[in-house]
Formats: sequence, C-alpha cells, structure tokens
Amino acid sequence: MARASRALRTEHTTRTRGRGFGASPETLRALPEGGHTAWVARTGHVSRLRGSRVKIRGVARGTQEARPKPGRPRSAEADGAILGAALKLLGERGYTNMSIDQVAAEAGVSRATVYRRYRDKADLVTEAVASRYGSEEAPDTGSTYSDLLELVRQGRAKLEGEAGMPLAGVLLVEGPHDPDLIASSRERVILPRRKRYRLVLERGLRRGEIRTGTDVEAVIDALIGAYYARHLSGLPADEGWAERVLREFWLPLGAETND
Repeated sequence: MARASRALRTEHTTRTRGRGFGASPETLRALPEGGHTAWVARTGHVSRLRGSRVKIRGVARGTQEARPKPGRPRSAEADGAILGAALKLLGERGYTNMSIDQVAAEAGVSRATVYRRYRDKADLVTEAVASRYGSEEAPDTGSTYSDLLELVRQGRAKLEGEAGMPLAGVLLVEGPHDPDLIASSRERVILPRRKRYRLVLERGLRRGEIRTGTDVEAVIDALIGAYYARHLSGLPADEGWAERVLREFWLPLGAETND
C-alpha cells in the first residue's frame, strides 16, 4: 500500500498540476480499495485530477472492476399491493383506461417502484392475472373425470373473478394492436391453462380412461370455451353447470367398456 502511494505521488510530481495525469494502470490497481476515487479511460490514462483524489474514467480491459453495492431487497408487501391494485383497476376501469400511475397510487407506492418490477402496463397486468389465476398445478384425484371437472370449475371461477372476463375482452380488442400484451398473456395465462388440461387428458389416455384416438387439443378448446359461450350468451352458470357440461362430453370421450 505504502509503495503504491509513493509511486503515485512520484508520478504526480512529474506532471503539471491540473493537466493530464499519467499514472499507469498497474499503479492505480495497486492502491488499496477505497484509497482513491478514479475515472480511467480503457487505455489506462487519467484525464483529470482534483487535489489528492484521482478520478478514473474506466478500467483497462482485463482488470477487476469494483462490485456494485446491492440495492434494497424487494418488498413482498409492495409486490402484493401492486399486483392487487392492478387486478382491481383492470376490473373497475378496464385495461385501456388504467395506467401505471393509477396502479402506484392504489398500491400506495411510487411510480418508480412499479417500473423497477415491470417494464410496462402489459407486463404488469399479465403478471397480476397470472399471479391470481395461473399458478395452480394440474389436479390429480386418481380419476380423469374428477380432474377435468375440477379444471372446468376453476376456469369458471377465474373468469368470474375481477379480472377474468375483462382480460379476455382486452385480448380480443387490443391483441392485434399490442403484440406484447397478447404474447405475455399467452405465456403466463393461456398456455399454462391449456397445459393443465393436456396433462390430465394425456394421463387419462395412459390409464385407459379416455378413448384411444381422442383429439386432445379439440377437447381442450371445447372445455375452456364452454364458459365464454355461456357468459356471452347472457345465460347464468349455476353450481351444477360445470358437471352438466362435462357429463355431455364424457360419454363420447370415455373409453369403451364391456359393461
């Protein structure tokens, strides 16, 4: 440490004060951490000197750069408040009429806090919907019929929630004009839902509970789309609706038996 400091002072005295300072990168790197503030060009030269503090413009390639200090850890409470506020505003005002500023105000956080987590409104809204509706595992009750019934019931509950049908409407209207919104929605909400149905149906095929040759993707389309058709028709979906729908599918879907 003392040797490096003496070398630096020696080089300093060989230059005119206020002009370029020619300390070599080796000398600067030999200084103890925190001993001098630096601003070094990638070539290793120093452009400006203030008093006894050296400002380095960068660090020559191959040198070890100082590690940035870690920022404050993200607050789980703020995370939940932001996602909850986004869902609330999506249900109350719709996607087009809500804004990041409104979400921040509703959540009681700053606008910057929201943007540190989400790049834009599409990113925030789809993450909020996925956090509430897209995280379940595929059910495995031991019965394919019971598993499918649970999925249909879950789908109905999600779409009747504060953000279910509003998001569906937004995707139909805004999707063609907002590729980020539709891409995020597919990745976080739509495709994971289809994956859960697919896991249940393929498991049923392996168990012999579903007829061989069943078009799995067509069945997924029909079961997911059933509630949309009911809702848009203005018809109620009571507690027995999911079972009535599945019962009609199950007779042709189920494996043939000799009973």
